[in-house]
Amino acid sequence: MSSVDLLPLVIVAPLAGSAAALAGKLWKRADRAMSIVSVLSLAPVAVVLWLFAPRMLGKGGIGSASAVRYALGGFGEPYGIALVMDGFAWLSCVLVLVISLLVALAALSRSRYGSSFYFFLMLLIAGMFGVSLTGDLFTMFVAFEVVAIAAYVLIAYDRTDTGLIASFKYLMLSTVGILFFLLGVYLIYRDIGTLSISHVSGAVTASREVRDAPAVHLALAALCVGIGVRTAFIPFHTWLPEAHAYAPHPVSAILSGVLIKVSFFAMVRILFAFGGDYL
Repeated sequence: MSSVDLLPLVIVAPLAGSAAALAGKLWKRADRAMSIVSVLSLAPVAVVLWLFAPRMLGKGGIGSASAVRYALGGFGEPYGIALVMDGFAWLSCVLVLVISLLVALAALSRSRYGSSFYFFLMLLIAGMFGVSLTGDLFTMFVAFEVVAIAAYVLIAYDRTDTGLIASFKYLMLSTVGILFFLLGVYLIYRDIGTLSISHVSGAVTASREVRDAPAVHLALAALCVGIGVRTAFIPFHTWLPEAHAYAPHPVSAILSGVLIKVSFFAMVRILFAFGGDYL
């Protein structure tokens, strides 16, 4: 088995960790043990990223690393879901892994966080890996929603009035933002006929008519607004001060340390692939 075949583990492992945490929620006596098991689920991710490191950090560095593609279920693009590991995605995944592991270990040192916390934390981490690795826009949308749902709960985990209000504010703004993202997805699919990032990039590069079409520029703007809420760009930043201030400390760390950075990476990747680097 090659390192390429292990690529799905980057997403599957934290999902398995969330399942372990759920088992701890159902079986109270194993709550602490299952919380530790859920954090240990990040170990396979570290191994996979380590195996990819020579290819991603080889001659020329991260920027020149060739992309590695894995078709889930054997169905290739544009019909199937593809995971794409290139230098940019590898750097994003390493950032997610390092900060998430530190956050999880810090949370473990405090007994106040039960298995339900780790269930949503691992979902959040899996979603961020999904955003980093996905090869198509619709799967990116799904991954963003997994991240958002987990973040809503984690921000309000302490059940304080301020935390609940901050979570609700994030929910409302994220919902509006993702509607713009879906508008961009619709326009791309309507005019180009595919949601594969590489295929859209090829169509934009091959045809100046496609590249200069007003609908494509509108789609890019809509995608930027959708992701811009998650990256807290001005004027989409109003949720951030309250969410970071009133969320539990580990959640605040992962929000500011990695979540908004992964969203930024996704935006930059889309803009360069679709010829929107002028934005």
